[in-house]
Amino acid sequence: MRSFVAVGPNLNLQPTVHHRHLLRILIKPVFTIVSSSIVSSSSTLSPPPSSAFSSSSSSSSSSSSSSSSRPTSRSTSRSTSLSSSSSIFTSLLPCLPPHHHHHHHHHHHHHHFSLFTLTPRRHYAKPRRNNRMPPKKAAQEEKIPLGRPGNNLKSGIVGLANVGKSTLFQAITKCSLGNPANFPYATIEPEEARVIVPDARFDWLCQKYKPKSQVPANLTVYDIAGLTRGSSTGAGLGNAFLSHIRAVDAIFQVVRCFDDAEIIHVEGDVNPVRDLDIISEELRLKDIEFVEKALENQKKKTRMGGQSLELKKAKLEQDMIEKILAWLKDGKDVRKGDWSPKEVEVINPLFLLTAKPVVYLVNLSEKDFVRKKNKHLPKVAEWIKEHSAGDPIIPISVSYEERLTRFESEEAAKEEQIKVGADSALPKIITQMRKTLQLGSFFTTGADEVRQWTIRIGTKAPQAAGVIHTDFEKTFIQAIVCSYDSLKELGDEAEVKARGKMMTKGKEYVVEDGDILLIKAGAAKG
Repeated sequence: MRSFVAVGPNLNLQPTVHHRHLLRILIKPVFTIVSSSIVSSSSTLSPPPSSAFSSSSSSSSSSSSSSSSRPTSRSTSRSTSLSSSSSIFTSLLPCLPPHHHHHHHHHHHHHHFSLFTLTPRRHYAKPRRNNRMPPKKAAQEEKIPLGRPGNNLKSGIVGLANVGKSTLFQAITKCSLGNPANFPYATIEPEEARVIVPDARFDWLCQKYKPKSQVPANLTVYDIAGLTRGSSTGAGLGNAFLSHIRAVDAIFQVVRCFDDAEIIHVEGDVNPVRDLDIISEELRLKDIEFVEKALENQKKKTRMGGQSLELKKAKLEQDMIEKILAWLKDGKDVRKGDWSPKEVEVINPLFLLTAKPVVYLVNLSEKDFVRKKNKHLPKVAEWIKEHSAGDPIIPISVSYEERLTRFESEEAAKEEQIKVGADSALPKIITQMRKTLQLGSFFTTGADEVRQWTIRIGTKAPQAAGVIHTDFEKTFIQAIVCSYDSLKELGDEAEVKARGKMMTKGKEYVVEDGDILLIKAGAAKG
């Protein structure tokens, strides 16, 4: 069967009986729309936008242009309405079956008619909707955070050798927040610990509901092998160290500010500013290596050429990679750049070390920690202000933390803290790391279980429901929300309801840190 194209009233077809019959049925429903705007000349017939049938229809339209009889001067508005109606025809006519044996009038009539009435509607609605959407999207281009999008994020303890990293890690695992089921590896493998995130809100909810099961939020911490000068070139533990640090989402950088003759400093003397320089330079040099490799691979793509659109995209990506490389060679960390969402999409798959957020832990002697004084502190603060403005600094005494873990009970350790006059810094470190990773919490409560769930700040309700169970994200209906503050202030749920503070929220609701949620979701399909 020939492929048809509609060019005005002269359809240039010599169909058999059943083709004519079908065409009459097909054309009838929209003839009123089409007839007013049909222009006989094919020269004004603009092809339907990205028509899948353009190749098959071009041959027949060229042959039919000679048979057009009327003059071509018509208003432009009419020719535009024609293009949409012609697209109805061109998209529809090839749907005709090649050989129609004339069995049942009703059957064909029904089948094609329904297909037909749907098609024009869809074609008229589309152009309008497309015109409206893009500007709206451009207006709400949101900043995307660097790093992995999930909520199951890990942090690693990084530093030069002998600065107190492993001792800190041991203190974290053995303290009351540490999970006894830690996962030891061989020394070169990073050790992993799950640490309970201390939260007064969770404790209060547990006291209120007295649930059978209490599940607090936790944070995964890795102990990463010590770094030395020249690690980026593979000296010492370089490569193992760097693959481990690539696997974490944020870094605790331990800086030694304590003097201890028994613990030899790798560089000979205690000089925290020099140590900070070594680490930041090693990480940056490794990133330069990663980015240069990525650039090499990208250049292979752009050299090959290919479809103009793909090539354009590859060139754009290459420009972005070159921009990142220039930034690093300028001595700057990737996390300190102001990157567009498109650039973030290029940065994230590179797993760059300087793109990871950092919390600086200044390791002091117990004496200095208690009196909150140390000769090196001002210099460290100055360095961080100059190189990593805005990054948190937390003073800690790792030897003190380690000593506190040796007490038989939590109560005894608490008493010691009161006696010495200094609190353990571990809870502060863990809560700060959660903030740095842009993690927040919501709670589910009841007599059976009070649980604190971890989400990324800015997560919407369906994705938060998906943290509880993946099916809930797909089948999410609504969330009943009550803030922790309202519940604490008013005492119980009935009172919260009575005051109108219990809200029903839909798919666009952004969950706030401390929300108590009741998720309503449909049954999972299949």
